[in-house]
Amino acid sequence: ELVVYLSRRPGDFHCKGIELLRAWPAERVSDDIVKKLQEVFAVGMHRTFSQNVMFSVDQLVEIAQRALSPGVNDPMTAMNCLDWLQTALVTMTQRDPPQRLRYNKNGALRVLAHADQFEDFCSRVFDQLRQYVAVDRNAAKHMMRTITEIRSSAKNDLQRSILDEHAGRLIAEVEKSGPERFDFEELKQMDELGRKGITANRKKFDDVFA
Repeated sequence: ELVVYLSRRPGDFHCKGIELLRAWPAERVSDDIVKKLQEVFAVGMHRTFSQNVMFSVDQLVEIAQRALSPGVNDPMTAMNCLDWLQTALVTMTQRDPPQRLRYNKNGALRVLAHADQFEDFCSRVFDQLRQYVAVDRNAAKHMMRTITEIRSSAKNDLQRSILDEHAGRLIAEVEKSGPERFDFEELKQMDELGRKGITANRKKFDDVFA
């Protein structure tokens, strides 16, 4: 008969003495209940793929960042990472997002949790990679293609508006890097076609069979 607010989620760093959760009403939280609530948490030394999906995203993003660093200069590896991240984001567009408010079978609110949404994953991918991608012509085009392909799978206007925003941010970041005019115009055209529902692959198909 408690309402619990989860202050931590799988993958968060935690140290002793920091709040794990809050439970109320306070008069129902006995020492025995406190112990039981603490026991539902498992604390380890490392994040895990099975319990923290954002960990997998972070790993691919980190590989892509390193691949695009001046000392490595391996855009193909970065583009491969983007392909796998695209697969994950497309899958997310087809699923109902997790709910922050969790109710029991009788409809009573029991848990308030952090719930990573589609926009959180998009930010984790595109915001962290954008400055690395922007200085490489092929990687920038690949990211724009990734965004337009995900956009074509989006099932609502909110998802599409999120992707539109990231496409706009990519164009702005590329422009700051001083690209060749032809490359920059091509990137903008990819975005314009994507906003109309025409992906890069579909345009290629139309060009061949027109």
